[in-house]
Amino acid sequence: MSVDLLKNNLDRFKRKYFVNKILKGSLVSGVLFGSILLIISLLEGYFWFSETIRLMLFSLFVLLIGYCLLFQVLAPLLSLVRLRKGISDHQAAHEIGRYFPEIQDKLVNYLQLSELSNSESSLLAAALHQKTNELTIFSFKEAINFRVNLKYFYYLSAVAVFILLVSFINPNLFIDSTTRIIHFNQPYEKPAPFTFHVLSDLVGFQNDNYELKVALKGNSLPEEVYLVENGRRFRMSANGEELKFNFPALSKDKQFRLEAAGYFSPRYEIKVYPRPEIRDLNIQIKYPKYTGLSDQKTSNVGSLIVPEGSQLHFTLKSSDADKVFFITESDSTSMTSTGDQTYALSRTALNSFNYELALRNNHARNKSKIAYEIAVTKDQAPEIEANFFPDTVTYQSLLITGSIMDDYGFNQLNLHYKRANADSYRRIPISYDRSLNSQQFIYQWNFDSLQLEDREYLTVYVSVGDNDAINGTKFGYSARFTLRMPSNEEIKSLIESKSENSQNELEKSLQNSEALNKQLKELESRLKNKKEIGWQDQKMLEQLIRDKKKLEKDIEELKLKHQQLLESQKEFGKQSKKLQEKSEQLQNLINEVLDEETKKLYDELQKLLKEESNSEEVLKQLSKIQNKEQNLEKELERALELFKRMKLETQLEQAAQELKELGEKQEKLGEKTQSKPSDENAESLNEQEEINKAFEEIQKDLEEAEELNEELKSPEPLDDLNKDREEISEKLDEIKDQLSPDEPSESEEENEQGERPENEQNNKERMNSTGQKMKNAGQKMKAAAQKLEDMQAGAEMVMMQENLDNLRDILDNLIKLSFEQERILKDIQEVEQVDPRFIELSQEQLKLMANIEVIEDSLLSLASRVAQISNFVTREVSEINRNLETAMFELRERNKGKATSNQQYAMTSMNNLALLLDDVLSQMQMSMAEAMGKPQSKGQQKQSMPSMSEMQKQLSEQIQQLKQSGKSGRQLSEELARLAAEQEQLRQAMEEMQKNLAGQPGKEGEDGKDGIGNKLKEAIQKMEENETDLVNKRITQQLINRQQDIITRMLEAEESMREQQKSPEREGETASDITRNIPPAVEEYLKARRQEIDLLKTIPLDLNPFYKKEVNDYFRRLSGQQHE
Repeated sequence: MSVDLLKNNLDRFKRKYFVNKILKGSLVSGVLFGSILLIISLLEGYFWFSETIRLMLFSLFVLLIGYCLLFQVLAPLLSLVRLRKGISDHQAAHEIGRYFPEIQDKLVNYLQLSELSNSESSLLAAALHQKTNELTIFSFKEAINFRVNLKYFYYLSAVAVFILLVSFINPNLFIDSTTRIIHFNQPYEKPAPFTFHVLSDLVGFQNDNYELKVALKGNSLPEEVYLVENGRRFRMSANGEELKFNFPALSKDKQFRLEAAGYFSPRYEIKVYPRPEIRDLNIQIKYPKYTGLSDQKTSNVGSLIVPEGSQLHFTLKSSDADKVFFITESDSTSMTSTGDQTYALSRTALNSFNYELALRNNHARNKSKIAYEIAVTKDQAPEIEANFFPDTVTYQSLLITGSIMDDYGFNQLNLHYKRANADSYRRIPISYDRSLNSQQFIYQWNFDSLQLEDREYLTVYVSVGDNDAINGTKFGYSARFTLRMPSNEEIKSLIESKSENSQNELEKSLQNSEALNKQLKELESRLKNKKEIGWQDQKMLEQLIRDKKKLEKDIEELKLKHQQLLESQKEFGKQSKKLQEKSEQLQNLINEVLDEETKKLYDELQKLLKEESNSEEVLKQLSKIQNKEQNLEKELERALELFKRMKLETQLEQAAQELKELGEKQEKLGEKTQSKPSDENAESLNEQEEINKAFEEIQKDLEEAEELNEELKSPEPLDDLNKDREEISEKLDEIKDQLSPDEPSESEEENEQGERPENEQNNKERMNSTGQKMKNAGQKMKAAAQKLEDMQAGAEMVMMQENLDNLRDILDNLIKLSFEQERILKDIQEVEQVDPRFIELSQEQLKLMANIEVIEDSLLSLASRVAQISNFVTREVSEINRNLETAMFELRERNKGKATSNQQYAMTSMNNLALLLDDVLSQMQMSMAEAMGKPQSKGQQKQSMPSMSEMQKQLSEQIQQLKQSGKSGRQLSEELARLAAEQEQLRQAMEEMQKNLAGQPGKEGEDGKDGIGNKLKEAIQKMEENETDLVNKRITQQLINRQQDIITRMLEAEESMREQQKSPEREGETASDITRNIPPAVEEYLKARRQEIDLLKTIPLDLNPFYKKEVNDYFRRLSGQQHE
C-alpha cells in the first residue's frame, strides 16, 4: 500500500511539473510575441521595408514564435496528456531531491532498488519497505512552485504596456505594419505628400505599342518620376502636366510601380489582349470558260486583276477573331464562319471594286485597315497587224503576213477583197491556231482565178473576231491594201530594168576580176627577186584579200539579180522553152563561178601572212591563186557573152511576138473602121496612134538588138529588116493622115449645104479604103514577124550546126593530143637526160602545149556561145595548162621524174575533158534533134523541115565524096563512124517529129499511103538501114540510092505539112507549173517574225492575263524596233 502511495505521489509531481512548463512557455511566448511584434512594427512603420526584408522579418517572427510554442508549450502539453514521453522517474527523483534536502538521493535509491525487486531477497524487500515508509511523509508536488513564473508575467505586462502606449500614439501602426509584413509579397509604398494618377486605360494589345500617361497631384510635386519594372527603373518623359512612357510591342501582361522622390505608387498591371488578325487569305478564281484559262488559287494576295465574269471564292483563316466583315463601297457583308477560325465568301466580278476586311473580337478589332482592290479587265477588241506582199513576178498571188492578238482567243480570221467594179467585199477564211492568244499568220492568196485585167485595182484587208462570250464578238481590222495590176508596158520596163541591172553586175564583176588579176601579176613581179616580204608588200597582199572578198560579194549580188531576172522572164517575158533552159544554164554557170578551192587558197595565203612566211612560199601560193583567178575572169567573160547572146535572142523573140500581136490588132482596127460611120473616126484615130507608137517601140527594140548583135564576139547571121520596117512605117503614117480630120476652107463651107450627100458618100469610101490599108498594114506586120521568126530559127540552126562541128573538131583534136601526150610520156620515160633525143622530146612537148592553146582558144570561143558547156570544162583546160607548164619547167631542169608525173596529170585531165566534151556533144546533138523535130510554131516548122532535108543532102554528098576518096584503114573507119553518128541524129530527130505529130487532126501516122506519118516512117526505116551499112563499112550504090529516097520522103512530108498549115487551127499552149518563190524582202520579214515567235514562246503559261498582255506588248514593241 505504501508503495502505491509513493508512486501516485510521484505522478502528481510529474503532472504539476508539465503544467508549470506549459505556464512558463506560454508566458515566455507571449513576451517574445509581443516584443517581436512591437519591434518589427516600429521598424516597418518607420522604414517601410522592401518585400525581401519584410519576408525576412516575417520569417524570423514565425520561426521564433513557432519555436516557443512548439518546444515551450506544445511539447509539455503532449507530455502532460501522455501523448509524448515526458520525464522519467529517475529525472523526477532528481528534481524532487533538489527541492527536498532531506530526501536527497533516497528516492533515487528506492527507484533503483525497485528495479531489483524480482530477486527473492528478504533483505531487499526490507530495504524497500523502510525506504517507502521514509518517503511517504513527503508531498512531491510541493517541489513545483508556480510563483517562479511571476517574472515572466511582469515581462509580459511590460510588453503589453508598451504595445498599448504605441497603439495609443499611432493606432494604425500595428495594423498597417503587421499587414505589410504578413503580405510581404505585395509592394507597399510609404505615403507620399502627393498622389499618382494613371490616366491611361490599363488595357493593351499584343504586338502593339502602349503609351502610359501619368499625372501627379499634391502640394509638393517631384521633378522626376520613374517607372519601376522587374527591379529596373525607367525615367518617364514629361509632356506638360502629364508624364509618358512607351511600352514597345506588348506580348504579355505588364506589372509596374511608379516612383518619385523615394515614394512608390501601388503596383499596377496592364492587361494585354490579342487583336484579331489574318493568318491566311486564299482566293479561288474560276475564270469564264471562253477565256480558256485554268482556274487559279492565290495565297495571301488580296488585290487581283481578273477578267470580267470571273467567280471569286474568298477563304480567310484568322486568329482571335469572332466576326469578319467583307466591306465594299456599296455594302458590308459578314463572312460565313466555317469553323476553326475560318470564314468564307463568294463574289462574281463584273466590275472593278475595292474591298476591306474587318476582323473583330470582344476586346478589339484589327489594328490596321486591310484593304484590297479587284481590278476587272474588260474583254478588249482584238488587235491585228497585216503586211501585204504582192507577187511582183507573176502578179497572181498575194502573200499576207501579220500578227493577231486578243485577251482570250479568236473565233474567226478572214481576208476580205473587192474588185474595182464590185459593190461589196467578199470573204475568205484564213486558218489560225485557236490555242494561242497572240500569234503570227501567213496566208498566200492565189487570185489568178479572178482574171484581173491590166491596170485593174484590187482592194483587200484582213479582219479578226474574238470569242467574247459575255459581250459578243468584237472585230479588229487591218489597214486596207490596194493592188494595181501592171500594164504590159510596165512589165516590159521591169524586165528591161532587171536585165540592165544583171548586165551591169556582170560587167562590174568582170572589171573587178581583171583588176584582181592585174594585182596578182604586179605582186608576183615584186616578190620574184625578194627573199622576205616587206611592209608594203604585206599591205598589198592584205588589200588583195580584201578585193577578193569584195569580188565575191559582187558575184553573190550578181547571182541574186540574175535569179530575179530569170523568174520575171519565165512569167512575163513569154520566152520559148529553149530560151528558158538557156537562161537556167547561165544561172547555173554564174552560181558555179566561185569554188571552194579558191577560197581555201586565199585562206592559206592569209595564214602564210600571219606566220610571216618567206616570199618563195607566198609566190607559190600566188601562182596557184593566179591560175584560179584567170580562170574566173574567163568564166565571167564567157557569162557576159552568153548573157548578151541570150538577151539578143530574147529581144528578137519578143519583138516578133509583139509585131505579130500588133499586126492582129491592126487588122481588127481595120475591120472596125470599115464598119463605123465616117464621123466616128476619132476613136479609130486614137487607137491608130497607139499602134504607131507601139510600132516605133518595136523598131527601137530591133535597133537595140542589132547594136547588141554587133557587140557579140561572134554575131548572129541576121537578115536586114529595114526595108520591111520602112514600108510598114510609111503605111502607118499614111493611115494616120487619112484618119486625121481636115480643116475645111471658106469656099468648101459655102458649098457644104448643097454637097452634103455627096461628101457623105466620099467619106464612106475613104473609110473603107483606110480600113483596107489597115488590114494590109496588119498583114505586113504579121509577115515581118514571121520573117523575123524564120530568120531567128534559121540562124539558130546554122549556129547549132557550127557549134556542133566545132565541138566535134575540138574533141577529135583533144583525143589526138591525148594519144600524142601518151607517146611523149612513154618516150621520155625510156631515154636518159643526157640523151640528145631528150631535147627533141622536150621540143615536141612544147609543140603539144601550143596545140593545147589552140584547143583552149577554140573551146573558150565555143563556150561563149554554148551554155551547156559547164565551168568545170574550162577549169579542166586550165588544169591541163598548169600541169603542162610545170612539166615543161621540169624538163628544162632535166628532172624526168617530176616531169613525167605532171605529164601524167595533164593526160588524165585531157581524158577527163574528152569525156566531158563528149557528154556535151551528146546534149547538143539531142538539143539539135529536138529543135529540128518539134514543131513549136508554124514558122519553126517551116524552118525545121528544110534544115533536116538539107542536112540529109549534105550527109549524102559526104558519103559520095568518101566513096570517091579511096580512103582506107583507120581514116576510113573514123569517117564512117562520124557519118553513122550524124545519120543517127537525123533519124532520132525524125522519130521525135513523128511522135509530136501523132494524134494531131489530119496528121495521123496511119491515115493513108500519102499521109505524113507514112512518109516519115519510110524515111526512118531507110535511115536505119543506112546506119547499119555505114557501121559495117558497106558504101554501096544501094546505100546512095536509099539516101535519095530519104530526101524525097522528107520533101514530101514538108509539102504535106505546108498544105495542112494553110487551114487555120487554134494553137494551144501547154500549161506549166509556176513555182512562186517568196521575194527576198518577204523572206527577211518572215525570218524576223519567226524570231519574234520564239520570244513569245518564252512567256510563262501561268502569268496573270494582265501581265501576259503586258509581256506580249513589250515583245511587239521590241520586235518593231528590230524591224526599224
